[in-house]
Amino acid sequence: MSDPIQESVIIGVQEMTGEEITVVAMPGKKGHPLPISRLPNGKIVLFEERDPFSYRIKPGDVVDCIIKIVKPSYIIVRPIRIRRK
Repeated sequence: MSDPIQESVIIGVQEMTGEEITVVAMPGKKGHPLPISRLPNGKIVLFEERDPFSYRIKPGDVVDCIIKIVKPSYIIVRPIRIRRK
C-alpha cells in the first residue's frame, strides 16, 4: 500500500477540476465543523460544505477527493473515500 502523504506530494502545481487527489485532514478554524487540508504548494483544501459526507471527516483522516473548484489560493473538493489511520 502506498503512503497517502507521498501521494499528495506528487500533485503538480496546476490542479484541474475533476482530478482525484489524496489529502490528510487537519483541524479547521475554531467554530467551523469541517476540517481542512493543504497541498504541498500551499493551497488550502476545503471540503465541500453541501456534501454530508464531508461532515464525517476528522483531523488525521486520509481523504480521497475529486477537485470541484480551483482558485488561486484554495481548492474545493468533494470527498469520495475516508481512510482512518
